[in-house]
Amino acid sequence: MGGGAGQWGMSAADGVARPTSPRLSARAAALAACSPGLLALALALIVNPWVLRLLRGDAFLEYDAQRIGVYAAALVVFGLVSLGLGIALGRGAGGRWLSARPARVGGVLSLGMALVMLLTVDGVLGLWTAGFRYEPRLVVPDSLLRFRLRPGWSGDIATGQATINSRGWRWREVADRPAPGTRRLLVLGDSILFGFSTDDDEIIPAQLERLVPGDVEVLNASILGYDFQEYHYFAHELLALGPDEALLGICLNDLSWSHGRRLSHAPTDPRARPLPPTRFNRLRWWVRFHSGLLNIGELATLSERSRTPAEQEAWVLECAWRLADDPAHRDEQLLLARRYLEGTKELLEAHGVPLRLVLFPYRFQFEPDLAARHPGHVEIHAGMRRIADDLGLPMLDLLDPLGAEIARRGGDPATLYFDINHFNAEGSRVCAELIAQWMRDVR
Repeated sequence: MGGGAGQWGMSAADGVARPTSPRLSARAAALAACSPGLLALALALIVNPWVLRLLRGDAFLEYDAQRIGVYAAALVVFGLVSLGLGIALGRGAGGRWLSARPARVGGVLSLGMALVMLLTVDGVLGLWTAGFRYEPRLVVPDSLLRFRLRPGWSGDIATGQATINSRGWRWREVADRPAPGTRRLLVLGDSILFGFSTDDDEIIPAQLERLVPGDVEVLNASILGYDFQEYHYFAHELLALGPDEALLGICLNDLSWSHGRRLSHAPTDPRARPLPPTRFNRLRWWVRFHSGLLNIGELATLSERSRTPAEQEAWVLECAWRLADDPAHRDEQLLLARRYLEGTKELLEAHGVPLRLVLFPYRFQFEPDLAARHPGHVEIHAGMRRIADDLGLPMLDLLDPLGAEIARRGGDPATLYFDINHFNAEGSRVCAELIAQWMRDVR
């Protein structure tokens, strides 16, 4: 009775049971197993260095060439395996178990291959969107920090020549422990302290090392594109290098960008502390950061955004204005900033490392017409000063000192700024002198 169940079917026309062909069932199962395999092999023709180079150029491949190779190899292997099993099912040569259950086996293979295809498409989309989001030649993906600088890279950035050490910093090579009698100053920040527009020896941390009195070794772990969440989690591993004190540089875009997708580290409650970097959280963050399907909504927006320096600057400026002009959004970002700064302070001070803050203004804040149209930027500085006072963190707000220096130079902020928020070599020198003097005064 059970042996004939697979050979009979019910006619939809008269309800009479008639024999059906087990061969037809086997062929349907074989087709179900072969279809994802054919699709996988077709995608493998696209996910390869030659085609991707035509679609996106060499820079796209440099972002993560190894992962592209893994996706391509997985597509070929799973495609061939699926085709082989499908052919075996169709010919009835799959052994007793396969022959007795062709539909079930075909369905399982089909679902398995569909999952493989889904993960592959997600990975390819993730690489694609990452190519828009970050500077492909300069960064590599990371599970904790979204991305890191590519170790050993060197080349031009804007108007400066940059060299990345083996740790992934724009700095010389650093020993695991400081030399006897040397104090280590850990510098954390984004593209301002990274030095987006200046040569290696002109960036603020390099000049600061020459200006701070005593035998001080600066560790410049500032990474362009980082904000409060990356500063906090990066500090976990940097403590192993034995810093004696830490300096964190803050820019307005640390607040205006620290929301939505970028805060996947954050708990739901805005008053809660940052989540610990456990293995499970690292895996969850990696998926959230790098999944193409989860971030597919960004693809159209990112692909339409011009990458010319002028339009990129306009976009950054628009983000700053949106933050300044929206009190509710501004208060939300200040609350997030407080949460991460409090967590970073507690982390560092638990290892005996005091934290200092420096707040860098945008160029438009020294342009009277623009500053008058967006007065909320003053509230941001006031809010950051309140946070620093509440947390007991020394903070240098450069808004007034730089304003006085710009006024002394005739009122033109272009004498110190390269673009909307990055300093030129002269501006870097002035900032380093102001920071060094402040560090001497508050020591």
